[in-house]
Amino acid sequence: MKRLNETEYEILELISKNHCVTRMDLSLKLNISPAAISKTMKKLIEENLVLEDDTLSSKGGRPRKILKINSEYKKVIGINFGPGFIYISVSKIDGSIIETRKKKFQFKVSQKLITLLTDELDLLFERYNKNEILGIGLAVNGIVNTRDGSSIFSPHLKWSNIKLREYLENKFNLPVIVDNDVRAMLKAEIYKVKKLSNVMYIYIRDGIGSSIMINNKIFEGVNFCTGEIGHFIINPTSNSRCQCGKYGCLEAEYSSKMIRNKVIWELEKQGIELENNYITYKEIFEKASFGEEPYKAIVKEASIKIGSTVGNILNVLDIGNIIIAGDILHAKNIFLKNFEKGIDLMKTHSFESMVNIYTTEFGDDVEKYGAIFLVIMNLFSGQKIFTL
Repeated sequence: MKRLNETEYEILELISKNHCVTRMDLSLKLNISPAAISKTMKKLIEENLVLEDDTLSSKGGRPRKILKINSEYKKVIGINFGPGFIYISVSKIDGSIIETRKKKFQFKVSQKLITLLTDELDLLFERYNKNEILGIGLAVNGIVNTRDGSSIFSPHLKWSNIKLREYLENKFNLPVIVDNDVRAMLKAEIYKVKKLSNVMYIYIRDGIGSSIMINNKIFEGVNFCTGEIGHFIINPTSNSRCQCGKYGCLEAEYSSKMIRNKVIWELEKQGIELENNYITYKEIFEKASFGEEPYKAIVKEASIKIGSTVGNILNVLDIGNIIIAGDILHAKNIFLKNFEKGIDLMKTHSFESMVNIYTTEFGDDVEKYGAIFLVIMNLFSGQKIFTL
């Protein structure tokens, strides 16, 4: 395998990030002569890494051809560890998902989980040649050391100090990038879709997590703990114990899991029985969206409480953009209105109108894209793991 030179990495990064870029554009943006650009492009096209696509009209001289990365060149693997499941996705080099396999588990023993993951990857490599794979992105909840790729602590997986990158790289001889799941989602969103420089990203599901970007820099913190909004204590006298061991944490009160518990308790009080005493998050939020009670009232309360917590944080950080992801967006009309109300209750009045609230562009697949883009955004920049 051969690494590229810096100019080749810069060219590929520009092509991958722009949908309509020509050789002349590359020459101007990189301050490189057209002859040097042509020489490099000849090599990349011969390697089948770059394709010449549609032709742009020209007022004189040769027609200009649009350049694009060959999405079929090789593939990327994205892995998500969630509470009770593993997602393993395979994507093209442009992030288009080819397939996803979901494997459920009930045990919480670190070695068993690692064995399960490697067994699943072994099965995957029976169908995909390792030479086809550029790298593996692994997104895991909790505190992650991005420098050495270790999971310092995961409250949902009940493990600590697991050297995930070291183990997987030794096992499969492929580049592995490990990060916190919500940081990975923010990175994917910014890299692929939203060009924002100051963002608070909030993900609501079994837990509540966030990631924060200020002036184009994602903050990890001295101990890699930045963004643990779910463990912001909102009710010190609560009887709801969080996965972290404390009581009254935001996610122990208003995560999707707790919203479901509140719905079931309320239905039981009303003498209403659910089949198998179970209902999905999506069903709850859709019922809330259509105004059904007690779903609507419970989701409304959660939305305001989450918003008020975020409002307090914004008073300190003064971030102008928020992106929301998670199942709760199936009640988008109820959630956003009351989430914003919660922010306004806590934020300094003069700043109320300065917060823009967006929703993820990746829908219910945001977790998968987060893991996939850990690799894609490090192919030609960052760690520059791409090799010929």
